[in-house]
Amino acid sequence: MKAPRKSLSERLAAKAATSKRHHELSIHALMPEIEQALEAGFPFTEVWRDLKQHGQITCCLATFKTHVRRMRERQS
Repeated sequence: MKAPRKSLSERLAAKAATSKRHHELSIHALMPEIEQALEAGFPFTEVWRDLKQHGQITCCLATFKTHVRRMRERQS
């Protein structure tokens, strides 16, 4: 017996939740390196661009900034 099909909105919501969590976990794992770069004076944009170019993150700059700022607030 097949499972009932989910609606488009249910599938998109599940995908968005998974994607958001994936970004958060990726950034969390890289926080020591990110912190080090930011404390050395590198701007958010440059840190994000380098991580994205090397395939370590896939999120946009705004998402990156949001997660990094939240994680830094939790640490203090």
